[in-house]
Amino acid sequence: LGTRWGWQAAAGGALGAIPGCAGGFVAVGLYAHGMASFGALLAMSVATLGDDGLFLLAKAPGWGLGLTAGLLALGVASGWIADFLWRGRKGATGGEEGHYPVHEHDRAHRPWGAWEGLGWRRAALLAGLVLFSVGTLAGWLGDAGGGGEEEAAVEWGETAAKWLFGGLGLAAAACVWKSSEHFVGEHLWKHIVRLHVPKVLLWTLGVLAAVKWAEGLGAMDGLMDGATGRWLAVGGAIALGWIPTAGPNLLVIGLFARGMVPAEALIANSIVQDGHASLALLAETRKGFFLTKGLKTLLAVGAAAAWGWLAGG
Repeated sequence: LGTRWGWQAAAGGALGAIPGCAGGFVAVGLYAHGMASFGALLAMSVATLGDDGLFLLAKAPGWGLGLTAGLLALGVASGWIADFLWRGRKGATGGEEGHYPVHEHDRAHRPWGAWEGLGWRRAALLAGLVLFSVGTLAGWLGDAGGGGEEEAAVEWGETAAKWLFGGLGLAAAACVWKSSEHFVGEHLWKHIVRLHVPKVLLWTLGVLAAVKWAEGLGAMDGLMDGATGRWLAVGGAIALGWIPTAGPNLLVIGLFARGMVPAEALIANSIVQDGHASLALLAETRKGFFLTKGLKTLLAVGAAAAWGWLAGG
């Protein structure tokens, strides 16, 4: 992440801003190997929305893009301050190797794009990604919107999200096309498709059902009214953010999209959570996990209070 600690926070924040959890895993791995500073780790952890950020972009595109930009700025600033206070101290292991498995297949000297045939896994992934991208760019997928002024107010965000998802799908298809058979089979198919996709689908369906249930019973009434209700929502959102995985935070996004919790709750949860990256960090260093979560909780409370004051709440 560069030779000067002043750039490490910017690099960490940029990794965190990448949609999904991939950038977070990279930053955690670099920190665990002593190749990145704590400020870089903190910047990534604040900036990332993890896999849940994709759901936010789909449900509230304007908020998704704006929150990503705001978290990136906050992450880089907090990471820079942390590096200034700790003088860019490097990560958990001091650069020691040996505790990560290395796949010799991935280290082989193989020209980029060397064709290894069209196996059924590669064909299935390509078909799914291309259909998703074409459907997204053509407007076949997604919410039709509420119409009238509401639709006009979010039209720019929906358009940006459409091109973002469509572009990401095509980029992923290009990577699948060019990747080795080992990478497609072991990493993409077994790890992403078989392990993560079912969990994301189940979490999404569960969250939508929970939101519908809460909406029907009026279980969330009062969380938008008065300081007590709003701070109860913020506290619950922060508690969910401490869970070291992606999924539970979808509940906050779903409730916010329905207007059932205030923006302060979404902001606080987005700062504290860091998707699956925190699970990897917890496995590598408990001290790093609790330190980043503790600092981010303070940032979340401050950001929620600032938003409430600026919004006149």
